[in-house]
Amino acid sequence: MDASAYVAHEALPDGRALEIRACAPADRDGLLAALDGMSDRSIQLRFFAPKRKFSESELAYYTKPDFAGHVALVAELAGRIVGGARYVISGEGAEVAFAVVDDCQGLGLGTRLLRHLVTIARARGIARFVAEVLPDNRAMLRVFARSGFRSTTTRHPDALHIELQLDQPTDALRPQEQSMNAKAIQPALAGQKALIAGIANEHSIAYGCARAFRELGAEVAVTYLNEKAKQWVEPLAKALDAPIFVPLDVSKPGELEAVFERIGKEWGKLDIVVHSIASAPKEDIQGKLIDSSAAGFAMAMDISCHSFIRMARLAAPLMKDGGSMFAMSYLGAEKVVPNYNLMGPVKAALEASCRYLAYELGPQGIRVHPISPGPLKTRAASGLKDFDLLLNQAVQRAPVGELVDIMDVGFACAYLATKYARRITGNTLYVDGGVNIMG
Repeated sequence: MDASAYVAHEALPDGRALEIRACAPADRDGLLAALDGMSDRSIQLRFFAPKRKFSESELAYYTKPDFAGHVALVAELAGRIVGGARYVISGEGAEVAFAVVDDCQGLGLGTRLLRHLVTIARARGIARFVAEVLPDNRAMLRVFARSGFRSTTTRHPDALHIELQLDQPTDALRPQEQSMNAKAIQPALAGQKALIAGIANEHSIAYGCARAFRELGAEVAVTYLNEKAKQWVEPLAKALDAPIFVPLDVSKPGELEAVFERIGKEWGKLDIVVHSIASAPKEDIQGKLIDSSAAGFAMAMDISCHSFIRMARLAAPLMKDGGSMFAMSYLGAEKVVPNYNLMGPVKAALEASCRYLAYELGPQGIRVHPISPGPLKTRAASGLKDFDLLLNQAVQRAPVGELVDIMDVGFACAYLATKYARRITGNTLYVDGGVNIMG
């Protein structure tokens, strides 16, 4: 392929014609004008410094690639250069970088430029792209996460080192290349690997999630709290054909790490995580918030909230092609529910943590979902004072006039784990028959 003559034409979603072509010396003024169309922050993110002036030798480097070891492309819209990308062969791969002017961000130009660079590189037998990216450059991180190739990210003191394996395409759904048709992705979760933490018995919300994921084609790993709980959970794990069945008490140092070490060794990847774990001393749960002990509050926060953060930290490196994380909350996180007491503030912290994790992990293609089911007769709920009254009130207040069950929650989560929900993250999803909308 003669990269120096490369040219391609595409249509943007709004119908405008985009030309992506080889960079030429005559593009010097257009590139400088494009630089003027970038804010200081954009330049800082791209060049690691707020640099606007370049020497003659630097300008020659950017505008006169040799198209052998150095390939450069520009994106032109209505006669104006609005972006550029390049790769430079280095070692066994090539260093890649790209930039887009501020007023054209969000049009997918970075993704398109990268895709054309990949086309040229693969035609020449280049199997790896590498890039150094500032952690705040979320736009560039998203482009790499959605590239359609297996990637690895290594955190260095000042930047993220990203490698794309061009000889290892993934099945990631790229909006510009594929349509959301059911035939292409049936069963919806086929090949997916899911970790389910929090099954206590057949009435557990986590068990409903596991059943739903299995029904849609995913393979599940199941945890149990301790030897006492194992007798109740093991038959369920066998019914789910779970190849991984391990103990997990998040309050015990090392157990959470052991779970992910096992998953890493046996599966080498992870797509879905369900956290359905909560606990606090009985006297703190059933007493008033104002009377709660510091130790009880700390225990509730650690087990019910911070363990999800720790789980996310361990899961993210295994979600090489993106993924979904779920944490179980309740309406008492947002509104006062009598007798929910201590768990209200704890669940509020959990939902806030989900939002921040959604922000931090989004560039890696990982979505985070706080789920707020209506009241269910689970083992965990049995510790709440006057829980039967809460159930009766939920039936009376729900617009659908029924209580939800564990499969309602499970299938809602399963949907969010599919590519049909690929643009949904961070929002609290209420699965409560509409109780949350009532005044």
